[in-house]
Amino acid sequence: MSTVAGAGTSTTPHDYSLLDTQLPAGAPLLYYRLRQTDLNGTLSYSVVRTVALTAQAEGFVVYPTHVASGQAATYLYTGPSGPATLRVLDVLGRQVLTLPVDGRALGEVPLPGLAAGAYLLRYTTATASFTTRCVVE
Repeated sequence: MSTVAGAGTSTTPHDYSLLDTQLPAGAPLLYYRLRQTDLNGTLSYSVVRTVALTAQAEGFVVYPTHVASGQAATYLYTGPSGPATLRVLDVLGRQVLTLPVDGRALGEVPLPGLAAGAYLLRYTTATASFTTRCVVE
């Protein structure tokens, strides 16, 4: 079970997300439902939703794609595990940060002290390289 903090009482819509990083090996079908706890302690449950797992292509994504200055972004790598390098490049292609990563599927990209603007994040393994974009605000 995982928890996401709510926005409290609000009249505007809010989007919430959670990445399930503990998928059971070999499970072809997963079942999810949401439990909401109101400020007064009242519980309500969503309908059960199923998710069919399929083979995932090797890839690399970073989220959120817009990050507040001084905050970290999260990456997800879907390829063979093994040593890799994560580089942060400015829009001119100059390297501003290099991080060795151990091939974990999920990790953080610290973005301390970067000026506001667009950056490229390049994840390089022994056999492949993936690039995505991130904006520091």
